[in-house]
Amino acid sequence: MRILARALASAGGADLAAATDAALAARVPTTRREGRRFGAIEGFDGAWPERLAALAKPLFARLRDVSGLTDAQWQAMPLFLGSSSHFIGWAETSSLDALPLTSPAELSAHLADLAGLRAHPFCFGSACVASLAALDAAVLELASRRCQHALVLGLELGNRYTREGFASLGLLGEDLCRPLDRDRDGLMLGEALAGLILSRADGPGWRVSGRGWSMDASGPTAADLSGAPVAAAIAQALARANCPPEAISLIKLHGAGSPLTDGAELAGLRRVFKALPPCVSLKPVLGHCLGASGIAELNLISSCLDRGEIPPTAGFVSADPDLDLAPAARQLWQGGAVLGVWLGFGGQTAALVLESEP
Repeated sequence: MRILARALASAGGADLAAATDAALAARVPTTRREGRRFGAIEGFDGAWPERLAALAKPLFARLRDVSGLTDAQWQAMPLFLGSSSHFIGWAETSSLDALPLTSPAELSAHLADLAGLRAHPFCFGSACVASLAALDAAVLELASRRCQHALVLGLELGNRYTREGFASLGLLGEDLCRPLDRDRDGLMLGEALAGLILSRADGPGWRVSGRGWSMDASGPTAADLSGAPVAAAIAQALARANCPPEAISLIKLHGAGSPLTDGAELAGLRRVFKALPPCVSLKPVLGHCLGASGIAELNLISSCLDRGEIPPTAGFVSADPDLDLAPAARQLWQGGAVLGVWLGFGGQTAALVLESEP
């Protein structure tokens, strides 16, 4: 399916162009929450619902402008929302009796209203792959020909519940996220609102040519260090895209900076690839945006490559000898298919193959 338009608000900046600048310059967040570095969206203050509206309205306007859809096409488009926290931040600061939303489905309907969409919206809450589950459902809906275009959103706004939950599990690093680094010590959380429009229509630009999913049954927050689940998702995505491993020019790693999951991810990649192409992680720039990370990172890596460059992995200093891989430095991109990998709590593993057509 063709990607007709992309937009992003994140720690990298208020829009996708600013985030692309940040990624290419390896600029990292400076905001902190409870003493730890946090990838906050700056410049959008206020109460939770007002902040969401202030982020969503320009993002929808950007998508509508870039897509070139008519009023009728825009209004008929269904919305597919992925989030791991939905409106928890709103609930934390409100009386539950006064909270107008009582379910994630109502949040997706609220966002559809903000966007001016009339079609029935959908919502997904599958942890860190939630927005990819939303994208997967949108692809299936488009393939069924029940719609011509689909809006896919990833939403993750900061909240105390999420930060304290990850801290209690001992998963947060003390400072900057450092994927693949010898001294990596955990995640750096972040927030994002990311959106893209998928279309059945042919045309130039990026398209999602292959999708792969697998389940890691080693535990709800664990990772199978053999890499078998990661390899299974990648193999499925490559097969669906009819793309051999040697045709992949770049891998966008999950790359969360976790001592365990970085190793499991690389073990999976090495089951599929005889020799790894350049690999990068975007989480030191965005933070781990959890349910929004799929669409946020898809948009950001494709935007960097539109400028003809592979971004560096910010924060990387020294290679871990157990991993035996250093991420790619900033360099020119020569074109080719791109693989993205994401891992989520509950064991869900996702992979996408992206290709750009002139």
